[in-house]
Amino acid sequence: MPILKGNKVVLRPLKSDDSTLFYQWRNQVEYIKNTKSFRLPKTEGMEKEWVETVMLDKSDRAVILIIEVENTSIGFIQLSSIDWLSRNCYFGIAICEEAMKGKGFGREAMKLILDYAFGNINLHKVSLEVTAFNKNSIRLYESLGFNEEGVLREHYYWNNQYHDVHLYGLLKEEYLHE
Repeated sequence: MPILKGNKVVLRPLKSDDSTLFYQWRNQVEYIKNTKSFRLPKTEGMEKEWVETVMLDKSDRAVILIIEVENTSIGFIQLSSIDWLSRNCYFGIAICEEAMKGKGFGREAMKLILDYAFGNINLHKVSLEVTAFNKNSIRLYESLGFNEEGVLREHYYWNNQYHDVHLYGLLKEEYLHE
């Protein structure tokens, strides 16, 4: 997997010591809430094992990259469940450093990974799920050309209530290059 470079961000493959970052990030309440992540605490050992598994995976079914700004890791981005026959996948992103949110880093990282998905590895469609309350992410996805394809009603339980989950998709020919 090549390193992808933009004007502000660099997307790089995982390294062994990234498990410390994932331990911090994936135990944050906001991360868990917005990504519909595993809700029980994760240990350093669990994250170390997960990072090692990702690094050793030869299945070609996922691309998971760290987002860096000026050599500082701020989050990660991924294409997962890649189906090479149908040429589609699922997408996910998390800017995990609070001070780095809302500065355009996520948008640039998304453009880099979508350019890679559609241009380099010739995928036809990228899909994602987003909770209805995650309005900033929905605006970002729609601004890049993602179209809502459906709603999973009351699909996600958080903070003593059920929330809808929106399904979005982006076809290669719909991708808005800027």
